[in-house]
Amino acid sequence: MGKLKFFLLVLAILGLSDQVFSQITKEDINGAIDISSLKHPYLYFSEDDKPSILKRIETDPEANDIVKRLKAEANMILNMPVSTEIPIQGKNTRAGWSEHDTDGKYDKYYNTNLNNSFNLAFLYQLTGEQRYANKAFEFADAFCDLTTWTRRAHEFPIIYSRIMPWNVPDDQVNFNFDHYNGDAGRMLAAVYDWLYPGLNDAQRDRIRGALLEKVVTRVRGDYEFHWCATAYRCNWCGVCNSGVGLTGLALLTEHPQLTDIVAESDNRING
Repeated sequence: MGKLKFFLLVLAILGLSDQVFSQITKEDINGAIDISSLKHPYLYFSEDDKPSILKRIETDPEANDIVKRLKAEANMILNMPVSTEIPIQGKNTRAGWSEHDTDGKYDKYYNTNLNNSFNLAFLYQLTGEQRYANKAFEFADAFCDLTTWTRRAHEFPIIYSRIMPWNVPDDQVNFNFDHYNGDAGRMLAAVYDWLYPGLNDAQRDRIRGALLEKVVTRVRGDYEFHWCATAYRCNWCGVCNSGVGLTGLALLTEHPQLTDIVAESDNRING
């Protein structure tokens, strides 16, 4: 066998081996994480990490400027009423213009509640001030009240004609989870992790229940029915699965069995 053919064969075998052996399992995650020792916050940093974070904010001009800006915005947000009236979501421009497509009210409601809860929850961790936790929960509560975190542009009537021509298998016609949903899962997972010490049981259950309903149960056990599940060349695969995986990680203290979606998400992101 020529050197070139031998070299190509070795590369092929190595590539196949990587695909076969790089898959991690639920048991791998169980062995890697001591779930009994987890104490919120732990998703991005722990209580032990916070002194170094605060030191960096104190000494690094850029970090200091970012936190000053966050606090200035938060002081305004603290006095902002939280609306519980959910605007009507338009059908999206591809399905025909309507006043609900053009007024931007649903987009604003969605983004305002999600972003404000995230930023205030982070400030609660930095400062320990309960007022930030209380207001962050108000915004999170309103966001959790949405029927879905998937946006209309990515539901069947709009996205089917855009996706199916790109060699998506005919059985992958479940469009109830999109990259907006993935982002929402990622951010609300952090909100849950950061706010946990400042919430009562009912408030924790509110956010936890929404994460289970709108993220976990939408994909757990039926990845193969979602078109983006094997779209390894598309950013959706990474975004959607990062939201699912982080949600699973954030809920391990209550639901240690969710290491299965952590493993699944890791494998698909690596795919």
